[in-house]
Amino acid sequence: MSTTAERIGNLYGTLGSKGASGILVIATVSIEEIASFILFECPCNETHYYYGLFYLYGPAFLLFTLGFTIQPKFWKLMTGLLKRKRVSFEYLNHERERGWDRYEDILRTLLRCTFISIPPPLAWIVIGLLKGDFYACAMWPDHPSLTVIQNECPLTNLTSPHKVFPDIEPSYILPACVALDRNHNVDYSDCSSIIARNLRSHSHMLAWMCAAILTVGIFVFSVVYSMCSKLTYFHSQYVKLYQKAEERELKRLLEEKSLAEAKDQVEYFLSEQRKKEDWDTIATLKSSLNPASMAGENFIYSALDGWHREKEANKISRVEIRVTHSTTPLLQ
Repeated sequence: MSTTAERIGNLYGTLGSKGASGILVIATVSIEEIASFILFECPCNETHYYYGLFYLYGPAFLLFTLGFTIQPKFWKLMTGLLKRKRVSFEYLNHERERGWDRYEDILRTLLRCTFISIPPPLAWIVIGLLKGDFYACAMWPDHPSLTVIQNECPLTNLTSPHKVFPDIEPSYILPACVALDRNHNVDYSDCSSIIARNLRSHSHMLAWMCAAILTVGIFVFSVVYSMCSKLTYFHSQYVKLYQKAEERELKRLLEEKSLAEAKDQVEYFLSEQRKKEDWDTIATLKSSLNPASMAGENFIYSALDGWHREKEANKISRVEIRVTHSTTPLLQ
């Protein structure tokens, strides 16, 4: 499960099923409004049927899948399902569940998760049907006959039996892209505008298809991966929490250690007056490609660190020279 899904799942666990479902419903209504006024463009060709259905059922399918991913109970069931003996707890019984008992517990949990996941997609479909644009775009007649137009529009002046479809008044057989365009952004007399709208609509359908395929693929992979896990839900959560805590603690101690070492270096440099040569040395840049920056186990962190190490090495060299001279026997 991704980081975003885990955060939403934590929110879900904090608010409970009703609270989280309510938030998803509110978010669904907001997204529906944005999609209607910004992204929805019913095409002028015969693909309007698929376009309307994509907008009506595509987001609903994504929301339905999201409803499963944010439920901790669903992941408690799926995580390590193939590697553990029991699904439900039974007092003084730790034997492997067999037969219908195991499948009954799994089915009951899945049904409960399904019911909890229904409100957001249902809200999308209901709001879309109430507004009517998605359904009207999908069901708009492409080549209505004279009888259909007379039945749908009885007050129009189309009673002459000698009229056939090409001679019908254009205002009564406009395509869906023009009839449903409330902001009058479509110029039906401009072929370039119609082609551009159709291409944008086709792009929208491709985007919903990619989103659906990607969502289903990630969801199925996550479920199968969780089912094959050797760890159960809380055990895997413990491992993740431990790794995060270990990383935070390691980062904290590294910061404290590096701060203390850097403080010692700076205090040593400022402990007495230094020559201009020393100031020039610590102002130089340490090249990571310089072999001298990695001498055995003594890694040089910076110019100041290298200057300090040189000073310490010179002190040791002078002490060794003095010891050598003091222990040299006099010539007879």
